[in-house]
Amino acid sequence: MSEKQDTKKEVNKSNLSIGKFLKEQREKAGLTQQQVSEALKLRPSIIDAIEKEQWDKLPHITFAKGFIRSYAKLLKVDLSDISDAYNSISFVKADIAPPLE
Repeated sequence: MSEKQDTKKEVNKSNLSIGKFLKEQREKAGLTQQQVSEALKLRPSIIDAIEKEQWDKLPHITFAKGFIRSYAKLLKVDLSDISDAYNSISFVKADIAPPLE
């Protein structure tokens, strides 16, 4: 079985969330959050929020998904392996003020 098939099987079998999966892959690669942060030029708090799936601590979903794509690419994880989890990410910022009347 190829490494790609193993990864997809691992994600599907364990039903890992995308954050936990990326954290596991980072740890398997022997990288710290700080190293990932430096490689991606993102604040460590962004990496931590992704791994903890604290989507409300990230900027707009478009940026958040871009960060996740970059993180997966750094870890050599094919997004097609985690596409179901990736595509299910959505959030509404809690700090958005209601429209003015």
